[in-house]
Amino acid sequence: MSSERYISYLGHINTSGTTLSAFYSAIENGMTYTATSNLEEEEGMAKAIVAKLGPLANLPRVARIELMLGDLMTRLAIPALLRGEKTGAIAWSNRIHFVLPQQGTDPLISDEALSALCQQCELQDVLISQSDDIDLTLPDGTVVVAADACTGHEILYDSDWQDKLQRQDGTEGMIMSEGACALLLGKNKQAMCLKSSNSSLKSQLKQVKADLKDIYISNMASTKAWHNMWFDASCYLYQAATQSGSNGSASLIKLKEPGRLCGHAGVAQTLMALVLGFAYLDLPIQYTSPKVWLIVEHTQPQLWQLTRSDDELH
Repeated sequence: MSSERYISYLGHINTSGTTLSAFYSAIENGMTYTATSNLEEEEGMAKAIVAKLGPLANLPRVARIELMLGDLMTRLAIPALLRGEKTGAIAWSNRIHFVLPQQGTDPLISDEALSALCQQCELQDVLISQSDDIDLTLPDGTVVVAADACTGHEILYDSDWQDKLQRQDGTEGMIMSEGACALLLGKNKQAMCLKSSNSSLKSQLKQVKADLKDIYISNMASTKAWHNMWFDASCYLYQAATQSGSNGSASLIKLKEPGRLCGHAGVAQTLMALVLGFAYLDLPIQYTSPKVWLIVEHTQPQLWQLTRSDDELH
């Protein structure tokens, strides 16, 4: 794989709760958090299926995002950051990069509002930046905070999303949700290693030492087009198992799909998949693998590897 970063988990909020164990249990046990949207639809169109955070119901999108950011930073991420810094386990450069939605070309949450949030957390002289997508080239020591709320009319009524949504009694589509998470970039005692590549998913599965028994977390929309793409890309794994006489040749890969259960958290979804990767590596009840594979939509479907250590696995 072409690039390598070290990442530490600081905290998250989604429909499963605020702990890695709850997130892990939700995915392993197939727990759903969905409900029918209460927004009216055009005549002849079924209502969308969404996964909401109850306390945020009926609030505007900006308010929902700001409330999640406030709770995440004051109660979870910043205390964890300061505890780790105090013990020497992690190092922070006083920089926070926010991954937040935009309205056209303008940020939905102003830099002034983000500065006020940092002051609320009693953080001094913090360098703030923001974008609407994950940036793995940010310097070590940067805290990356992502949040989005996609259960309101801004998304459900958007023409670009209309044919992608899961609807009542309809075919599989995207279940929109909301959530926030925080990670720290840089090598330290708590970090895990992320290896990513710009190669196509199919070519990566052929290049790396992936196995049918590995853990695969899919961040892709659960659509027929994606299922066909995954079948085409993963055929190699079954063929390799058959040729080697492996007992795993009859086992089908069961993708872990957080978007189907906890919902799709918009611009925060890629980082939320990383959070789930941390959960599987930290809390393996059935698994002992030192790695998980993340399938993410980052310009194109890509395969990322998350490991507990910097051991060379491929």
